[in-house]
Amino acid sequence: YEHSSGYVLVDSVAQKHYWYYFQQAATNPTSKPLILFLNGGPGCSSMEYFGSGIGNANVSVDGKVTLEDNYYSWNQFANIIYLDAPAGVGYSYGNTSFYAVNSDDQTAQESRTFLVEFLTHYSQFRNSDLYISGASYGGKYVPNLAKLILEENVKGQFVINLKGITLGNPLIHWQQSAISSTNHYVSLGMASKVAADEVATVCGWNDPDNWLFTAYGTNNQECQDKFKDLYEKAIRGINVFNLFKDSCNTTTNLNSDACHGEHLKRYMNLDSVQTFFKVRSKVAWDACYPENGFVYGTDQFVSGLPTLQYLLDKKNLKILIYTGDMDGSTPVRSFYDVIAKATGLKVQQNLTSWSVDSQIAGRKTVYSNGLTYATVRGAGHIAPLDQPARVYALVSNFIQNGVIPD
Repeated sequence: YEHSSGYVLVDSVAQKHYWYYFQQAATNPTSKPLILFLNGGPGCSSMEYFGSGIGNANVSVDGKVTLEDNYYSWNQFANIIYLDAPAGVGYSYGNTSFYAVNSDDQTAQESRTFLVEFLTHYSQFRNSDLYISGASYGGKYVPNLAKLILEENVKGQFVINLKGITLGNPLIHWQQSAISSTNHYVSLGMASKVAADEVATVCGWNDPDNWLFTAYGTNNQECQDKFKDLYEKAIRGINVFNLFKDSCNTTTNLNSDACHGEHLKRYMNLDSVQTFFKVRSKVAWDACYPENGFVYGTDQFVSGLPTLQYLLDKKNLKILIYTGDMDGSTPVRSFYDVIAKATGLKVQQNLTSWSVDSQIAGRKTVYSNGLTYATVRGAGHIAPLDQPARVYALVSNFIQNGVIPD
């Protein structure tokens, strides 16, 4: 397969350059769909997922920085672009004095600018079916970009052939996720019901008209303090991104799967790797620790549900949302709590199992308006890292056929 990488200027004033890595499909690339992948954070590199189950190679966990073939690489069924966005994330860069104004709207605008430039350069993919995939805070990046593309398509100046979106373990609404996580911790015996009830009272969670507890992070210090105390006690010493997987301890279990992120970090910082990826200069790459000066705006606390509702109301996009059932940061419950507030949805198929290799891979719920939701059994926050075969089957079938395997 062919591959390429480089930078695209998305803002000439702020000199923002978005870095990308493009893997063409292993066979017949021009007949395959195109996927733009956006990791979340805000501030996390999409290359975290390249090395965590969806790229064509995995970094091994044997204490050495080596690559292993990945049979479940997404470029078996699609062309895929890994994009580091916004500037300051991963290998992307810009004038650091502008980093403090990063926002959801700006990231969407710059990501669309990238797509226009990319599709102009790679004209053979100009009319390919486009799917935008994301994870975590990509639960806001992806719908925001999709909405912008649909709005700009109406103007007819540069029409992008958007067909659908996929969201893995998405953070659609930060506050609701916090509420859902708290209730999840109580159900698992990680937090006390008494402490959770105190937080609910102080933060206004018991008020039906204030269910998003918008005071958090602004002027309600008592709410902030009590929630922080409960959260830190609940996850202390625990891997919140996979509640049933050990945390990484570089002195005792460096060679275990728990330290996968450390191996990936070492790999992405090798001089030979950065030369291969055409990085502008030596960059201290970290999956989720962007350059100094990177600040994301307070709109990260604004609900992403209205944007998702906009896409659902269009009824012409395929939308897949999936969650690893071992994730403690955006647990399964958070999806159901958020989607319950959506309007116009009807359940067409409720909580039926889906399978891979004759094993139950999770449960799926099919809604009207093009929405499908699935759990991934045995997966955490980075679902393809824990269950690459299941996520591959899930996403590839959905993109190619519009359905999830039974």
